[in-house]
Amino acid sequence: MYELLKVLHITSVIVWMGSMILAAALPPAGVSEKSVAAVRLIMNIGISVAWIAGLYLAQQGGWFSDGWLHAKLAIATLLAGLHGVIVSRLRGRAYASGEGFMWVSLPWLMMVTVFAASYLVIVKPF
Repeated sequence: MYELLKVLHITSVIVWMGSMILAAALPPAGVSEKSVAAVRLIMNIGISVAWIAGLYLAQQGGWFSDGWLHAKLAIATLLAGLHGVIVSRLRGRAYASGEGFMWVSLPWLMMVTVFAASYLVIVKPF
């Protein structure tokens, strides 16, 4: 069961991050509402399964007292905040005229944070 949940967690993080990068790259106009709704649904499923499976794995591993897990949870919380920003953008509430520095930098930020989270989980440095 543990191995299956680990696969589910990793897969859901990949789906979540991929859909967030796609959503950040969508232009402000010219995308159908059906496409936007599909991306939002995939993002929401990804984040939900990633958090549920990840917290269950942490509980099963007895890692809640480990420093590396606290750092990983901080990174996951940052990514969840970015998720909220992107969902708001998709709803049309946070569109700015043109693409600013944030939207160009967002995929890089996500890549760095996912790398850091992966490093913490695999190496468990503290």
